[in-house]
Amino acid sequence: MSKSNIVPPTGGGETLYLGSETPILAVWGGVGFTRLPLKDLRDLYALHKDDLEEFLQRCSQTMRSFASDEGERSTDNVQQDLMEWITDSSRRLPPGHALPAEVSGVVTAILQISRYVIMCRRCRLTPGEMAQSFSAFSGHSVGIVVAAWMAVADSWASLYDLTNVVMSDIYYGIRQASTIWDQRARVSQAMATECVRRGEGAPSSMLSITGLERSKITKAIDEMNIILPEGRTVHLALLNDVDSFVVAGSPEGLVALASRLRTSQSSDVDEAHTPVNDRQPRCSLQFVPSHLPFHSPLLQKAATEIRKKPNQHRLRRDQIRVPVWGLDSLLEEDPSLADNLEHCLVEMSLSQPVDWPKTLEPMTGRWQVLDFGPGGSNGIGMVINKMKPGTQTKIYTVCPAERWRTRTQDSPSANLISTLSIGPTSRQYCNVEFVAREVSRQEQSNERVASRFMHAMGLPNVLVAGMTPTTCDPGLVAAIMNAGFYAELATGGYHDAPSLENAVWALAKSIPSGRLITVNIVYANPQGLSWMIPLLASLVRKGCPIGGLVIGAGVPSAEIAAEYIKVLELSYIGFKPASASAIYQVLEIAKSHPTLPILLQWTGGRAGGHHSFEDFHQPILETYHAICEVSNVLLVAGSGFGDADGSWPYISGGWSSQFGRQPMPFDAILLGTCIMTTLEAKTSHDAKQALVNARGVADAEWLSTLKGCTGGVISVISHLGEPMHVLATRGMRLWAELDKTLFTLPKDKMITALRSRREYLISRLNDDYQKVWFGFDYVSNKAVDLADMTYLDVLRRLLELLHPDTRGDWTFPSYQKIFNAFLERTMERFGGVPLDSSSIPQEKLDAVASAIPHLAFHFLSLEDTHYFVDLCQQKRQKPVPFIPVLDSEFPVWFKKDPLWQSENLDATYHRDAGRVCILCGPVAVQHCKEVNLPVSTLLRQIHHGYTAKGTQLTPPAAWLDDKHDLLHALKALHVNLTDDVIQHPDGSLDPVSSERWLLLLGSQLGEWGRRLFGAQKLVFHGQSYENPVRRIFSARPGILVRLLEKAKYGYGGAEICDRATGLVDARVSINGSTITAAILARCSLGGHLRELSFQFLYDRSCSYAPIVEITEGRTQRILDFYHSVLFGSTMIRSKEVKPHFLQHSSLTVSKSHVLAWMRAVDGQELDASDPLGPNGEVPIEYATILTLMDQWRHLFTWDWDITKLLHQRTMVQMRDDHRMLAVGDEVRVTTQIRALHNRDSGIEVVFDIRYEREGARIMDCIQQIMILGQRAAESDCSDSGEPITWMLPLRSESDVQAIQAKPWFSLIDGNESLNVGQTLIFEIKRETRLQDGSSVASTTGDVWLQEPKHLCGKVNLMCKATHPDVVADFMKREASRTGEPLRLPLQTGMTFQITPPDNSIEYAVAGGDYNPIHTIPTFSRFSGFEVPVYHGNHTIALVLQLIRREIPGANVITLRKYDVTFSAVVFPREKLTVLVKHVAMDEGRVILSISAQREGSEETVLAAEVVLDPPTTTLLFTGQGSQFQGMGLDMIAESRACRRVWAEADAYFEHNWGLLFISAVSTLLTDIMKTGFSITQIVKNNPKQTTVNFCGKLGMQVRNNYLDIQRMLSGSSTPELELFKGLTVKSRSYTFFKEDGLLSMTQFAQPAIFVLEKAAFEYLKEQGRVSHNSHFAGHSLGEFAALGSMTSIMSATAALKAVFIRGALMQAATPRDALGRSAFAMMAVDPTRVGKECSEEHILRIIDQIVNRTGLPLQMVNFNIKGHQYVCAGDKRCLELLQRVTDELHHDKSNHDCSEILVAKYASKIAASANGVSLSRGTATVPLKGIDVPFHSSLLAPMRGIFRTILADCVNKSEVQPEVLVGKWIPNVTGKPFALDDAYVKLVGEMTSSV
Repeated sequence: MSKSNIVPPTGGGETLYLGSETPILAVWGGVGFTRLPLKDLRDLYALHKDDLEEFLQRCSQTMRSFASDEGERSTDNVQQDLMEWITDSSRRLPPGHALPAEVSGVVTAILQISRYVIMCRRCRLTPGEMAQSFSAFSGHSVGIVVAAWMAVADSWASLYDLTNVVMSDIYYGIRQASTIWDQRARVSQAMATECVRRGEGAPSSMLSITGLERSKITKAIDEMNIILPEGRTVHLALLNDVDSFVVAGSPEGLVALASRLRTSQSSDVDEAHTPVNDRQPRCSLQFVPSHLPFHSPLLQKAATEIRKKPNQHRLRRDQIRVPVWGLDSLLEEDPSLADNLEHCLVEMSLSQPVDWPKTLEPMTGRWQVLDFGPGGSNGIGMVINKMKPGTQTKIYTVCPAERWRTRTQDSPSANLISTLSIGPTSRQYCNVEFVAREVSRQEQSNERVASRFMHAMGLPNVLVAGMTPTTCDPGLVAAIMNAGFYAELATGGYHDAPSLENAVWALAKSIPSGRLITVNIVYANPQGLSWMIPLLASLVRKGCPIGGLVIGAGVPSAEIAAEYIKVLELSYIGFKPASASAIYQVLEIAKSHPTLPILLQWTGGRAGGHHSFEDFHQPILETYHAICEVSNVLLVAGSGFGDADGSWPYISGGWSSQFGRQPMPFDAILLGTCIMTTLEAKTSHDAKQALVNARGVADAEWLSTLKGCTGGVISVISHLGEPMHVLATRGMRLWAELDKTLFTLPKDKMITALRSRREYLISRLNDDYQKVWFGFDYVSNKAVDLADMTYLDVLRRLLELLHPDTRGDWTFPSYQKIFNAFLERTMERFGGVPLDSSSIPQEKLDAVASAIPHLAFHFLSLEDTHYFVDLCQQKRQKPVPFIPVLDSEFPVWFKKDPLWQSENLDATYHRDAGRVCILCGPVAVQHCKEVNLPVSTLLRQIHHGYTAKGTQLTPPAAWLDDKHDLLHALKALHVNLTDDVIQHPDGSLDPVSSERWLLLLGSQLGEWGRRLFGAQKLVFHGQSYENPVRRIFSARPGILVRLLEKAKYGYGGAEICDRATGLVDARVSINGSTITAAILARCSLGGHLRELSFQFLYDRSCSYAPIVEITEGRTQRILDFYHSVLFGSTMIRSKEVKPHFLQHSSLTVSKSHVLAWMRAVDGQELDASDPLGPNGEVPIEYATILTLMDQWRHLFTWDWDITKLLHQRTMVQMRDDHRMLAVGDEVRVTTQIRALHNRDSGIEVVFDIRYEREGARIMDCIQQIMILGQRAAESDCSDSGEPITWMLPLRSESDVQAIQAKPWFSLIDGNESLNVGQTLIFEIKRETRLQDGSSVASTTGDVWLQEPKHLCGKVNLMCKATHPDVVADFMKREASRTGEPLRLPLQTGMTFQITPPDNSIEYAVAGGDYNPIHTIPTFSRFSGFEVPVYHGNHTIALVLQLIRREIPGANVITLRKYDVTFSAVVFPREKLTVLVKHVAMDEGRVILSISAQREGSEETVLAAEVVLDPPTTTLLFTGQGSQFQGMGLDMIAESRACRRVWAEADAYFEHNWGLLFISAVSTLLTDIMKTGFSITQIVKNNPKQTTVNFCGKLGMQVRNNYLDIQRMLSGSSTPELELFKGLTVKSRSYTFFKEDGLLSMTQFAQPAIFVLEKAAFEYLKEQGRVSHNSHFAGHSLGEFAALGSMTSIMSATAALKAVFIRGALMQAATPRDALGRSAFAMMAVDPTRVGKECSEEHILRIIDQIVNRTGLPLQMVNFNIKGHQYVCAGDKRCLELLQRVTDELHHDKSNHDCSEILVAKYASKIAASANGVSLSRGTATVPLKGIDVPFHSSLLAPMRGIFRTILADCVNKSEVQPEVLVGKWIPNVTGKPFALDDAYVKLVGEMTSSV
């Protein structure tokens, strides 16, 4: 590191206090702990230059003297000038260049003493004062030299002098050793390369060995020294720990030793499944980079030579100011050395072995250790840390090098000291203060017995494990918990959610208030976890007091564990790792949750049930130091325990002494096997006695159970493939036998073995095993195969095995299903026989046997044999207690579900304890001494035994962090505690820091505060809930907490203050044993201060739950608080009345209020001066604030805790044909609770709100809320239902029969009948209510026949509310909902961003909703949110404002409906991404889908649909003349509605006029084509002719239809006309012909155009694009299509009849020649194209002139566009004349009065016959192609009478509703919207000459 990157120290920063009751040890390490001493010294100097300048200058001078003495002035030697090497960055050693050993040793000593100097300087102490602050000094290897001489230094002068001594001793000592020792390498290159390849480093003179016992190493050393030459031997040099050593010697000897040690290791063995005794020992080998064999006899000669030198410095014992461990022990052995200790130091640093554990023997109990280096986190401090785990000893590194290299220029100061770890839990201190030492106070032994576990859990340290099946029983678990102990509810015995849920609730009701349930799950059972975790999460949400989860058979990942902790809201979590690696995995989880208690339950391989192959002790010895580093881990010892004496060594920690280790106490012990014999356990009596009779084994013998029965215990392989300890009953010995001889075989060989050993296996099963062979012959009383049993024998055997007489009931419910299923199968085989209704199975079987005697003689068929086997192995049922076949599944039949029999012997067929599987621990079973000892007695005996031995305990490690540690951890986040004020600056806290914040706050308040703020959950009456005080005082940016009433043991209270105003927002305080927490609200109606208080009882004697909320009056306090905030002093309705309706007084919509509310929506001024609609219309969402207070009034009539009220849904809809709410409107609002339900998460309330204006209902609103964690009385629950309309088409006779068979459907009229082709409309709703103490549901409604529409039936069904809604189910299957919008294809949509403003208070004031969750920060935190949340209606108002601003067509008038669901809360200033999609159309309305998500997240906060009314639309239907070939055929493929219209027309013309109108939708096209052209071909190909055949009955009927019309004409004023010329009663066919195509024939063109327009309309309607408010008009023929589409005046078939006959009449009314040609045509005229001055009057005058001149007919018949377009009809010659005249007038624009002259001019030239005239386009005229009938002219007047008759017959008079046409229909006759007033009626009469 360059000098510029190092920050000089400052005086600020954190202070570490050392001493007081805790002794302090200073240690110095050896040279081997660092490879970069010079670099470390350079960095240290840069940071502490002022403190080290003088000292290092002196050291540099001494170094130069060494060089001078040796005559060496090498340019690359540090001896030249140490200071230059430190200060000059260019003077660095080249890469790969190491310092000479003697120089490296001296620099290392300088580095160590430099740290000591810095410590003295920074503490402002002299070396003598500093030494007296320590309890002892010590040094490792050469570090003992530094320690000894620093213990002598009493002043700065002496320290400098003694530093020279240290440097001299080290320099000359190593120099002498280098001279003596032959450093030449004698290792081959191949062997050296192999060592490097293995990661052991280059061979040197010292080898580090870890992981092996000392005896094995010394044995290997002795064997090696036999073959090594003298002087090249190897020796044990350093004993660092019981399994950590360093061997010194010749490199070649150490390489050979390494080769010998590693040859016994193999990497191919699966150790996890290898017994610990069979594993090869593993060790770690690493060569230490030293060329000298320090601490070995090989350097004894060097030590002797040094002692001979005369310039040695004397060191006497009386000079040493502080004990020096290691040196003192040497003096105790040889007191004669007291006056010549310098010789001892030479021996200790060069030739004498180091026994570090012996050196530290005086270090007992709690110590503080300061490591002066070198090595930092890898130095001697780490060695001590591993040696002294669990003693609460804290190791600190002085001037840690790792921190120098990670500092930045922004760092406030260089750290003087830090805790040993360099991970995230490391703490750094800039200052150190030594506190005068005191004598440690002796604590009470009773408090120390379980202090950590008691502190964390509040319970004794004797635990009962979760074990199947024993602790599956809620009764046993409750008995343990009621005795005051910890117990786990095992889940292995539950196979479905209902049974487990019932067990958990049963346990919750049976345990003391305040206790939390611990659930034990098996991680290796993913199928079970898939439903257990969601179930437990659901129970937690319901308030079930589940507080802990223990996970066995695997350790989940940290992510999965975090998810469990979160979703289950755990107060603690436990794991049962099976190996050392799994322990480390648990520790990583614990580090991620440093404030959550983590139970690490270690059982090893000696556990009962499933077990590993691990030794109990070795993995703990390996990991104990790491476990102790994680303060929130509670280490629990399980397996092998059952009394106080046997388990006490694990509580005291004495067990580790046998391994040469310091005490390693566990925090608790875990019991299992001995619980099975207690009184409350459901273990059968015989099984209990078998456990007591078992001898068991000692810990050293448990591995023998893997090979066979040992001490009455054996290990078998379970169906999961894992070993399992069980009692060695006859059955289990058979199991173990088959494990070895059968189950290990491949499947094919196993089946062969089964067949060959069949008789033996069946015999053993029946004699010894709990699952007997099923096959049995009741005649011979012998075992047989299943196929050799009769049907009756199978049923008898099932009853015998599944329904034992001793029990009198089915062993398990699923067994009854097996019996009934096979009984039904038997009945199917032998015919139906009426069974006795008796519920007694034996009687039922007797009845069957009597009714079907031959059941006793018929053997099972092959098919039924397979059926029976399949029935027995169905999933999700209890496995059967027998073995039916010997097949490939035999291991499953044999092994699965083996445990329940031990608890329920009476339910077994054999009732023999010698057959069953009884789980037990091989060591623990020794402690089963008595049957039926009460479990409370057993547990208390053990705990009292601990209490009696408590004085033997050493002080335990701390639970979590003390307040100083907490404050230190939070100071990194700038949390400060000064002058009784705790502050957190702006910025967020992670969950861990937030938890530490609460713990820090609690620590300031004393014990009551720690308990209050440490309790995550509170429990009352079996229900748990989150601690509200923790939520109120939770950490947040800028929080300021003022501490109140300081006392001896803490403060008496705390209050949250607003940093800006200083006003108090919340407070907590204690008075005696009562704790009061209060929330203060200033945002309320009237602005008065309101207070909500919560009270808690603090009971120190109840250690597991010292904090209990006083719930009496709690709900009333909450309601009173809400009432005062929302209503002030206004009184509301009494709670005695729960009204269904609350009618609000009339409200007047005030413009000022509306504008204030609109400004509050986005917190800005409004964009326009008047943002309302043109008539004062207001946004639709404004309506929601008119009813909020009514909803609150409803809620106040119940005693519900409404603090957790969530808004779920709002729907607002304007009713059709009513204008929007507008300023000045007087509105009456009626609010009703439509539905009230108890859901899993709470009470769901649905409000139905009606808005009335001037007596008319104009608007509807639905508001849905959820009140979490509450339940309503069942008598209050109801649901009035929402009407739903269904359409049910009766397509077939089966459809008719299906609906008539439904018991809930009935016809009103007995004479009414339903027919195929009809459509029924169901208007039904489902209501629920309480009746006679149970909830019932009634489904009622009306049934309408669609055509003709009339009420035809009723729906009526009543059933239990829990039963399925069979009516709705039927409708969903068979019918379709009406009014469903057409969903459009998926679209990308448009995206917008909005940012809700920080103005919830402004919105609350404007809207009148002062709900404190939106306005009061402390209350929102109490409700679980960091800051006040947005009103749901506020959020949707922002979104709707965006829609009106950004979406075309959206405004306050067109946005008439929205329906929004709120899925998450929104916070102020939180950016939202709004996605808008056009998703549907509904009767012309545009339906938009809206979703809002948090920006940068996929979390949706709301989803809504918005409906926009279309603008005023007019639908126009064209008339004849618009037809063209192929028209409309393209729509048939696109639209079902189009196909339906064309199909109806097809069917009508086929059956009535002999024409198949559109063959594309008919299968008859081929047949029709054989007899002539169809109208399909007319539309498609426009043929010249087509023929209608009158064959058969249908043909005769068709001919009569034609003749009927002809007959009607004969009775009219024009009898001479023939509609169908030549048609008689004898005609066999009739042919239509037209030269220019049949599509131009009126009778074909008009129906074709009508059908096309009707189909196009239905297509638009199908697309949802036709508004019911649309205006409509039809031009000529189009008027029929308009009325036929927009109204129901005429059915489609009636309209087709009308237009077909109309066309025929018009066609016939026009004279024609032999070729069918007409003299008439029609032409459009545009006066403006004649000339600017030409007008309608001019054209009419020209027409009159033409008629007068020619005498031929010509009329203006269509007045389409005034002044622009008119249509004339008449003789073609007149039309040609009109064209010529207008063309001439166009060219001569000077005079329009000459038209008469022009008429006369051209009239003389007209043709003699119209047939010769071919009309062409003129300048102002356009002939209408394909029309040869003078439509709308007087020429057709003779046809009016007959057509009026036809039309009257086609109109459905019952459907004529003139009022629906008002303002919408624009008739051709008037050209004005239809009306019913007198003036309009008079106008119509005048224009039509109608009376």
